[in-house]
Amino acid sequence: MPALYEMVTGPAGVAGLSFDAGLVSRILHDTGSEPGALALMAFALRELYRASQPDSCLTTKAYSSFSGVKGAIGKRADTVFAQAEGAAQQAFDTVLKELVDVDPERGIPTRKRAAFSHFEPLGPARQLIDAFVAARLFVSDDSDRSTAVVEVAHEALLTHWPRLQKWIAARFDDLRLLRQLRQEAAEWVRLGRPKSHLWPHERLQAVYAMSERLDPTLTAVEQDFIRFEAERLIEEIADPATTHERRATIGDRLAEIGDPRPGVGVDARGLPEFVWLAVAAGDIDLAGGAGRFSVQPFFISKYPVTWIHSIAVSCRPMTVTLRRAGGKVWQNARTNPGRSFAPRTIIRRRMSPGTTRWPIAAGSAHGWVMRYACPPNGSGSRRRPAAIRPVNTLGLGIGIWLAPTRMKAV
Repeated sequence: MPALYEMVTGPAGVAGLSFDAGLVSRILHDTGSEPGALALMAFALRELYRASQPDSCLTTKAYSSFSGVKGAIGKRADTVFAQAEGAAQQAFDTVLKELVDVDPERGIPTRKRAAFSHFEPLGPARQLIDAFVAARLFVSDDSDRSTAVVEVAHEALLTHWPRLQKWIAARFDDLRLLRQLRQEAAEWVRLGRPKSHLWPHERLQAVYAMSERLDPTLTAVEQDFIRFEAERLIEEIADPATTHERRATIGDRLAEIGDPRPGVGVDARGLPEFVWLAVAAGDIDLAGGAGRFSVQPFFISKYPVTWIHSIAVSCRPMTVTLRRAGGKVWQNARTNPGRSFAPRTIIRRRMSPGTTRWPIAAGSAHGWVMRYACPPNGSGSRRRPAAIRPVNTLGLGIGIWLAPTRMKAV
């Protein structure tokens, strides 16, 4: 410290300048020992000299007028930024979003390191970093840029540069959420990537909105952690090992958060959307020797008619399908207008299986219907499907195939 004291007072004495009592010690305390501190102290001393003119005594009042060394940091940053080219100034967001973090516990902005190689392909960003490194406002730990990291030289820059203060204030919640996301993703990996640790759809919406605003650089792990919940659920459905009970739960959840699969909802015009699968021609033998019939080539929808399909066609609100028979009320466990993407099912009579509507299309008419008649349970009768006939169902050029569905009493 005596050497630094002499470094300040010696040149000033030669120039005929003096300091208020205690001011030099205050300057040295405010300067600290972070990388680049001496360059900022020199800048603060120049500001002090200007603020004290025309007097030859450098005063505490003049030092306080620009908030001392910390205030000098802000002025220095403004000067460097103003001297940068327009393209480099436009890269301000790109650079600072990688160098600024938020401490979620203390609720204050903090600095963080970023690999210089991340900015290497970004010419304007690199130019802005080079200018701030030259001014000792940023520091880099290695001359080899392929391995170097860059960071803000002084925490005071985050709180005493008005431009950066405003930028942080406008993005504070986003920065805090980003910090939380990164911590949770790291913990998820540490625990072995359990599904139970993943965030649900509702919580992810804030993450996606934050990503739109900040456009942060996320690691592969972080991107996996914030995958769409619907995408994860559909992937689980595709696994043959997924149980029927789990599939039912997934279906309910997709109905709540939205099912992105083509063919279960409506298109941009609000019309039912179907994904058609080709079925080859052939003969069908009915069980128990009940007969044989031939089927011409046709297309069947990948998914059955859903509630949202029915609502779109009827152009009116749908209600839960209930039937009273023998004093009992029967209801399909999956039939609920709130489950927009669940199959639209119907109950025909007491003690009979219900039916699920399944679109098919065939021939040039592009609209055939095949109906499977379901007898009452225990009747022992078997009936062959009704004849295939061309129709213009729902005015959409599609047909409806009624397929058996299990029901339960409530």
